[in-house]
Amino acid sequence: MYDYGARMLMPDLGRWGSMDAMSEKYSAWSPYNYAINNPVMVIDPDGNDIQTYTGDAAVAFGRALQMNMSTSSETSRGNIFTGFDLKGFKK
Repeated sequence: MYDYGARMLMPDLGRWGSMDAMSEKYSAWSPYNYAINNPVMVIDPDGNDIQTYTGDAAVAFGRALQMNMSTSSETSRGNIFTGFDLKGFKK
């Protein structure tokens, strides 16, 4: 299991080990989902609530991701993504 702060992830099952703290707000979705099952358009960086980005905010977010992709490690099997830092990014 991996501790993501708000919840524990069980990668062997591809599931969270606990319910989403915001499950009552999003009752149409499984309480064990991530980002209302749409991680391309929606993020949940701290486990407290989903965030969507559109327009200029989406462009800024994409640039922040692209600039911080350099935090990956080179291996003989390719790159391993180790995360990115969104410090200073404004929603």
